[in-house]
Amino acid sequence: LETIPGIEIVAHPQLTVTAFRYHRQGCTETESNDLNRRLMQGVNERKRVYLTHAWLGGRFVVRICVVSFRTHLDRLRACLEDIRSEVARLEQS
Repeated sequence: LETIPGIEIVAHPQLTVTAFRYHRQGCTETESNDLNRRLMQGVNERKRVYLTHAWLGGRFVVRICVVSFRTHLDRLRACLEDIRSEVARLEQS
């Protein structure tokens, strides 16, 4: 996640959950919350992985939660690919 431009890690992994958000220079908090909602929805619409969200300090953050010991590295790579693609798409909008 840290290699994707614009991604801020909000909560580093604690057991199985990582929280992050996309940040675009010059956006208000409301605009950032909307961008992150769109990021999460765009990834979820691909139906390869499913991301959830939380509100931390009034900020909408996206969460990755891996709870199954059967989750393989290819699923995590697919998740990062989808996040990277959605960030690129948001950059174009």
